[in-house]
Parts: sequence; structure tokens; C-alpha cells
Amino acid sequence: MQVFSMIKVAPEEVFYRFPTIEVNNDYILRQMTYDDAPDYLEYMSHDEVNKYVPEECLPRDLDQARNEIKYNLDLFEYRRSLFWALAEKSTNKLVGSCGFNYWNRDHARTEISYDLARDLWGKGVMTQVVHKIVTFGFTHMQLHRVEATATPTNAGSLKVLRKVGFKKEGLLREQKLLHGKFHDAVILSLLKQDYLKF
Repeated sequence: MQVFSMIKVAPEEVFYRFPTIEVNNDYILRQMTYDDAPDYLEYMSHDEVNKYVPEECLPRDLDQARNEIKYNLDLFEYRRSLFWALAEKSTNKLVGSCGFNYWNRDHARTEISYDLARDLWGKGVMTQVVHKIVTFGFTHMQLHRVEATATPTNAGSLKVLRKVGFKKEGLLREQKLLHGKFHDAVILSLLKQDYLKF
């Protein structure tokens, strides 16, 4: 497996081959596969993990898990964006995902989102992952701005973003529909110049 190096390239070159990124000695970011569906369904079925996931994105069975994986694979295939699987190096087991929901090339901006198996919460794994992904975005996709949104009660997600250097910009009122109820969302951003100083 070739691990993508952090050398600056033209943005479109990221679509030549899906980039694999080493997170640390235990985890790697790689392309999702349909074989990941059982692991994806398993960790997304945990009530605390899916609490902040919109109903339409929440897999209830293996077919729906495969549909979500197909959506992420299509982002890359149709050159819209990139979304990675977070896997254990030793077993290749899927334990989370992270990536960019879209990529607006005209304005050099994107939005990041992520999820993680419950038993890995609080161990600093997602902070490392988000840092690797935004580094990739600024060095390989020539991004200027990375955005993120999280409900005010999602303390873990907000902590990850702040640790990586994201700054709060404001509150989007009733922006997210989660499990039949509208919720406010905190909007945060990380600019390239902030990242370079961080």
C-alpha cells in the first residue's frame, strides 16, 4: 500500500489515485470498500454515535450501510471530494470515517465531517485524524478555508475542532434536523493562515 506523501501537488492530482494517509502507528486513513459495511453498521448503531447523525444518513441494515459507502466512493469517482475510512492497521477493521462533504474549487473551501466508534472516544484519535485531513486539504487541495458545524451539545466534536485550531464564527439557528427535531449548529472554520500559525 502506497501512503500519500505530504508534498504539494496540483489539486486535481488527488483524484489520480485515492490517497492513503498514515495517522499513527495504529491507524490509517484509506479508501472505503463495500467490505466495510458490517463494521460501519456496527459502530453507527451505537446510540451515542448516531445521536448527531441525520436520519437519512443513518444505516439501519447492511444495504443502507453499503449505500452510504457508495455515496462516499462516488465523491471520489466523480471528482467531487474525498472521504476516508479510518481503519486499524493490524486488522484493517473500519472504526470511523472522516472527509470533506464537498469541495468548492472556485472559492477554495470545503466542509469536514467525521464519525468514530464509541470505544475510541476520548483517546485523541479523531483529533489526530482531523489534523491529518486538514493538512492534506491545505497542502494537496490548495484549500483556503475548511468549515465544520456541530450542535452545541456535541461537546466531543467541538473539542476536537478547537484542538485542531478551528474558530467559532457563530450559531446557525435550527440548522440540523436530527431524529425529528431541529437543532442549532455552531459553525466553525479553519483558514489556511490560521493553520500555518497553529
